Amino acid sequence: MKKLITSIAFFSVLLFMVAITACTSKEKADSTPNIDSLVEAKVKEALGEAAIDQVIEQKFIDSEEEEDTEVSEEPEDIQDTNEAEDWEDIDLEEMEGKIGPYSITMRLHDLSDVGEGDFVGYYYYNDRPQSKFSLKIVSMVAVNAKGSMHLVMKEFTPSGHHSGTFNGQYECRGSYYAGTFTTIKGKKYDFEVQ
Repeated sequence: MKKLITSIAFFSVLLFMVAITACTSKEKADSTPNIDSLVEAKVKEALGEAAIDQVIEQKFIDSEEEEDTEVSEEPEDIQDTNEAEDWEDIDLEEMEGKIGPYSITMRLHDLSDVGEGDFVGYYYYNDRPQSKFSLKIVSMVAVNAKGSMHLVMKEFTPSGHHSGTFNGQYECRGSYYAGTFTTIKGKKYDFEVQ
C-alpha cells in the first residue's frame, strides 16, 4: 500500500511538472512569432520587391514607374520637364519605332539648333500617348560631316525624375536613331526610330 501511495504521489508531481512546462511553453509560443507567420512575412516582402520590379517594367506601357522607391536623379536645372505640351507650338520632327517590343513615337527639335543640357523633345508609347517622357541631351559627338553623330539623351518623367537613357547613333539624313535604351534599374533594350 505504501508503494502505491508513493507511486501515485510521484506520478502526481510528475504530471504537475509536465502541466507547468506545457503552460510555460504555450506562453512563450504566444509571445514568439511562429514559423508560419515568419514565412508569410518573408513571402509578402518578396512579393513587394517583385511588385516594385514589375512597376518599373510597366514603365514601357504606363508612366506610373515614377513611384519607384529608388533615389532618382533630378535634372540640374529644375524646370517643368513636362515640356512636351510646350513643344506643340514648335515644328518637331516625328519618328516612329520601338524600344524592345514596345512601339513608340519620338518627336525631336532640330538638333542643329540645340546643345548639350537642352531639352529637345519627348517620346511616348503608342498605346499610351498621354504618357510623354521629356528628352534632354547628355552628349552629341559628330561622327562625320554628313550629319552622323553619337547621341546620348536622358528621359525624364512628367514629374522630373530621370527614368532612363538613350545611347546610340543618330543620322540627320533620313532621320534615323538607333542604339540601346537603359532603364534606371539597368535593364537594356535595343531601340530604333526613323
